[in-house]
Parts: sequence; C-alpha cells; structure tokens
Amino acid sequence: MTRRFIAVSAALSAFFIYFSIIVRTFPIWISAAGIALGIYALYMSGDVFLDQALAVGSRIGLSSKATGTYFISFGAVIDEFAVVLASSARGYGGISFGTIQGSNIITMVIFLAALPIAFRQNFRKFRADGFFMLGMTALTLVFALAFTHQPWYAGASLVAAYAAYVLANRKRGPVPASRESPAGISYASLAVSLFLLAVTSEAIVEYTMNVAVSAHISSFFSGFVVTGIAGSLPEIVMFVLSIPRSDHDSTMGIVSGTVIYKASLILGIAILFGDVVLVSGLWSIYLMILLILIFLLLSFVRQRKAYTLLPAMAVVAVIIWQLFF
Repeated sequence: MTRRFIAVSAALSAFFIYFSIIVRTFPIWISAAGIALGIYALYMSGDVFLDQALAVGSRIGLSSKATGTYFISFGAVIDEFAVVLASSARGYGGISFGTIQGSNIITMVIFLAALPIAFRQNFRKFRADGFFMLGMTALTLVFALAFTHQPWYAGASLVAAYAAYVLANRKRGPVPASRESPAGISYASLAVSLFLLAVTSEAIVEYTMNVAVSAHISSFFSGFVVTGIAGSLPEIVMFVLSIPRSDHDSTMGIVSGTVIYKASLILGIAILFGDVVLVSGLWSIYLMILLILIFLLLSFVRQRKAYTLLPAMAVVAVIIWQLFF
C-alpha cells in the first residue's frame, strides 16, 4: 500500500509541478483536468493522513478531542494553507479569502446537517470552540468593515488568538480503551501525503485563476466555489471515515479544529504575508456567523434531528437576500 501510494503521489506531483511551476501558460482543458486530479489527490492524501494522525495521537497519549482538533485537522487544512498563502502572496487576495470562506461554509453546512443524525449525545464540550469560532468570525467582520487593505496587526491578532486557544486547550489524557489504535506510523507515507497536499494546492491556484479568467468569474467566487469545494474534501473525507470508529470526540474535533485553523491561524498568516481582500466576501462572513450560531444552538439541545435543515435554510436565506436585496 505504501509503495503504491508513493508511486501514485509521485506521478501526480510531477503533473502538478510541470503544469504550474515549470509551465505557467497552458490551455483551459489542462486546468480542468488539473482541478479534477487535484480533488482526487486531496482525497487520497487526506485518507492516508487520517490513519497517520490517529497513530501519532495514540502514541503520544493525546486525548481524542486533541487528536481530532490538532493532528487530524492539520492534515485536513494544510492544502488550504498552501492555497491561501500562495494566492495571497501572488496578489490574488480574492481567491485567498474565498478559499477560506468557501471551505468553511461548505464544511459547516455538511457537518451540521450530519451531526444530529450521526450522533445523539450532546456535544456541549465543544461549546467553547463554537464561541471561539464566533469571536474570530466577528473579528474578521470588524476588519472587513474597517480596512480596505488589512494592516499587519490584523493578521497578528488572529495568529495570537489561535496561540491563546492552543495554550488554553493543551490537554493530554489516556487513550480510551474503545479507541481503535492503528498498527503503526509510516513516516514515509506521512511525509509524502503532506508534500502531495502542498504541491496540489499550489497548482490549484494556477488552475483556478485560469478557469476564472476564461469564464469571467470574479476572483472571490472562483476561490469560494472551486478551491473552496476542493479544499473542504479532506475534512469531509476524514469526518466520514472517522464516524465508524465510534470515537466521537476526535470526529467532532475535526469539525471545530478545521474551522478554527482557517478562521484564525491560516487567515492571520495569509494577511501577514499578502493582501487578503476581506470586503470582497462580506456576505460570506455574515453567513458564517449564522452557521456558527446554529452550531452553538445545537450544543444546547439534546434532540437535534428537527434542526438538521437549519444549515440549508441559512444558506438559502442568504442566497435569496443576495439575489433580491
């Protein structure tokens, strides 16, 4: 399995490196094929990284919540990290912020719709994470309304907030007896999966811009729709794969961890290293606040099946508002 994974990863990496770094001008069909291959590469790498992250968490004795929030979530967002940094450094601020918002919104909608069905127990232990997500999104809204071009201290404040969150939640604990422990850690697979995620994400920036220019799509919406959807696939894959393991804390940690990473650390570093245009996606910030409020609402109730349509209703309401108002 390791040899096959490395061989396929090498072939995909060669394609992405050639048609994004070595060759910068190519026809639209290459971009379309690259996006399709990129989605597959993200799926494959995310699957491998999930197993390795669980192995690392088991070995060092992290709690299930910490394993999901830090290790698994890191593998799920490293692709977006590369996309956001590459696009903001190249001056594609719209794609940078669109990627973050598109991925977060798609992830939240899918997770919020699935959680009440997949898990019957209350997840109030993640309520503090919900309030942190709400605070970071509200701070982003303030920056979007106050500045056309974000100052360096806006990014620094988001990074500092994430550091404070980590310090406040650095909990270790024994691995539960019911938790499935992977056979071992393959450092080769771990390194290759991270490399493939980074290379794929770098290439997707070029493919997205090529498609956006050809279709006359704004940079924010191209990032929101294309790279946002592709970027949310690892989170969705890891979430779905972790459900049968019956380790609800690590599964829920994927939900909160990936959103927190993107809303604070990734967005903050992107602002520090480039120009992120927050005002281009102002409506998405309001929508994200609404979805987080739904997350908090569900953390207070026991029977949540009646609320499974709330995320979809929220998205429809915002789209109607955008079209007619």
